[in-house]
Amino acid sequence: MPKKSSFFEGIKGAAVNRVAGKAAVAFVLGDPKPSGTTRVALCDLTIGKASALASAATQMAPLAVHDDGRQIIMRREEFGFGNQDRLEVWTLQGSRAQRHKAWTPYGDIQGPGRDVLWGEFIDSARFATSSRSGKVVIWSFPELEPLTMFSLADGAVPGLSPDRKRIGYSNGKEVGVYDIDRGEVIAQQPTPQPLQWPSVAFSPSGKRLACCALDKLLIWDVSSGKLERTIPCTGIQVQGNVQFPHDDFVLVSGKFLFDVENQLKLWTYEGAEQAVSAAGWTFFAVTDGEQNPGALIAAQIPQPAAQSLLKKALTEPDLFVLRAGVTVRLNLNGIPDQAQREAVRQALAARLEQIGCQAGDNGAIELAASMEGPKERDVRYMFGGGDYKIKEYMGRIKFIYQGQTAWETTSSNVPGVVSLKQGENVAQKLREFEKPNYAFFERVELPKFLQKPTQGPGPGSSLTLGQSRVTASGLQ
Repeated sequence: MPKKSSFFEGIKGAAVNRVAGKAAVAFVLGDPKPSGTTRVALCDLTIGKASALASAATQMAPLAVHDDGRQIIMRREEFGFGNQDRLEVWTLQGSRAQRHKAWTPYGDIQGPGRDVLWGEFIDSARFATSSRSGKVVIWSFPELEPLTMFSLADGAVPGLSPDRKRIGYSNGKEVGVYDIDRGEVIAQQPTPQPLQWPSVAFSPSGKRLACCALDKLLIWDVSSGKLERTIPCTGIQVQGNVQFPHDDFVLVSGKFLFDVENQLKLWTYEGAEQAVSAAGWTFFAVTDGEQNPGALIAAQIPQPAAQSLLKKALTEPDLFVLRAGVTVRLNLNGIPDQAQREAVRQALAARLEQIGCQAGDNGAIELAASMEGPKERDVRYMFGGGDYKIKEYMGRIKFIYQGQTAWETTSSNVPGVVSLKQGENVAQKLREFEKPNYAFFERVELPKFLQKPTQGPGPGSSLTLGQSRVTASGLQ
């Protein structure tokens, strides 16, 4: 990539199209005021070369690249909420950026809610966007006419499946999958707890769905709908898009890599101004001052050094507060039904044995179980004919180390899917579920490893097992 034109110029956006094998990267500068300057390069990912920079008197960043590898959807990129609302179609002609069609997808919304948070090409003839207010619209291209739409929660960011046939999403209370060709939700179920500003992504194989929301990372199996992992992000703010560089690893905030299987905060990648994962590759865009060229680094992460450290770390005794051989202290004070406490104790002791641990009074780490509720909740089911009320009970399990939550998972008695027999209706069926689900404690999947929780960076502390510096010459 070219060098920066000014200290104040920075890479404000990067977009990848795996079909075209192209990436667009934009350098944005606030001067000259009030228009500013945008310089854009198209990168050919098959040969590793970037085009000359094309410029325009505006401040915009690439949102998506068309399948033809030429047309770029650019988004207004000015400071402040409500200033990411306008989209334009650009093509690059030498040193000039040709600006074609422009539109404001959510012009009927006032204020920050009109901002476009996400956009992807579904194919050469369709383009999807999502607003800060949670409105997802699929547009015809190049006509830019709305085809279908559905709504999420404020600040929610959906994700496109690798085959570009489905959109994964969370509205804060449910997680679901939208079938684009059918124009309907084909699967939806409640989240364990309300999620704020959820961001969703599919794994490269499409078999997993990840959702990050401020302080936690959740992983679902797409085929079964099973919640596989709830990983606390203690010490890390997981704001921004979540990405799947590998089926077993999730990248959040463009820099923190989580090991899904072992539920570890594995690696930090510092220095990149933008990071985008696609088709098993992660592209880091980085500058190197005004004198030296920058680069778009293509990496498959975790890189060998991270994998080697992970393998070694899994045998280190002092890294984890939970691992095989550890004694765990059970706390059942949150179980209000005295008659159920012994059954819960036996169930959790059995689950601990499955991960090589044992229950005991002298454990340094505590496993706390609780059953909360009832709390009245409104639910809706596809083809269910409206809203229904149900008394919700929430089962909760926490691993607590020195007063800090190291891991947590929950389960609701509210069913995600209701199957009716002849003569039954939804309201009648829901009454059968209005009781605490103590079977949750018999089925819960406990993590095999838990890192020592930390409140954040400080002397002698580390948020991840290792870290790399992303430079114009690669990962250091």
